[in-house]
Amino acid sequence: MGTPLAKKAIKTLETTISHIKETAQWQSKTALALLADASTVALLFHLSESAGEIYAKFAELYAARYLLNQEYPSWAMEETRIWDPLLEVSQE
Repeated sequence: MGTPLAKKAIKTLETTISHIKETAQWQSKTALALLADASTVALLFHLSESAGEIYAKFAELYAARYLLNQEYPSWAMEETRIWDPLLEVSQE
């Protein structure tokens, strides 16, 4: 998991966990959401190692939207198997 987004997910987990220790009662809702988002990205990247590159693409999209607060990248519209998995099955 050496991609920049995987590293961002791990860094977010580490930073959030250390921050929770200091301000848990005031920031817990935000911190838990960040932990969930970073964990999801990390798990999707891990899943891609055994289940295929589509999960790495899901991780990239999830990270862009929820960790980096960016819009989905334009390449996602061209990757039909991301947004229409049944299309790939019907073409087989």
